[in-house]
Amino acid sequence: MLNFWLFQVVLLIAADWTAVWKGWHRVNYFTKPAVLLSLSIWFWTVSVPSGPHLWFGLGLFFSLVGDVFLLFSHRYFMYGWAAFLIAQVAYVIGLNCCLLPISAYFWLLLGAQVCVWVFMIVGLVKNLSGNPTHRKMIIPLGIYAAAICAMLFSAIRTLLRPDWTASASGLAASGALLFLCSDILLAVDRFAYRFPNARLWVRVTYHLGQLALVTGAVLFRY
Repeated sequence: MLNFWLFQVVLLIAADWTAVWKGWHRVNYFTKPAVLLSLSIWFWTVSVPSGPHLWFGLGLFFSLVGDVFLLFSHRYFMYGWAAFLIAQVAYVIGLNCCLLPISAYFWLLLGAQVCVWVFMIVGLVKNLSGNPTHRKMIIPLGIYAAAICAMLFSAIRTLLRPDWTASASGLAASGALLFLCSDILLAVDRFAYRFPNARLWVRVTYHLGQLALVTGAVLFRY
């Protein structure tokens, strides 16, 4: 699992965070997509293109596409939204390829997921409805919120599944939670109010989330 590509991922992540922190926009045009590209290559060097791993690979690919779209002007935001929506769906399928019988814990986690989604919808409506430009984003962002909540729910559920080891499920659940935090920070900064070093915090949580999520997938042996 430890190879040249993983080492390159770590170096590129450090370079990208530095570029965001220092405001080196031209450097960031290279480092941002390079991180996901290297992470994708690493993933395929340590996994097989079948079963759940295939879906995680697709999730990484569409995340890379989304990164490229969001790197440019706001007019490409909806294309980035669509790419990341597909990525979340791919992750959900990957996390649920080997389903076990439904238990009482499933319904408890599902209820918690719905509560989180409702909380996010209330926040979206409260912050976007007052702005005519942002108001049209409520439905797309609500759909995406449902997708990422499903991904988080699926990742947390691996903690209760005997076919996932503690290390694999712990990484997957932590990665999904960090991914959600990244998207929440991005939405708050873009649609509610600006806060210091927002781009850096969004990038840090996003990269750590992606890395932990796919590392958990690599450790999962189906």
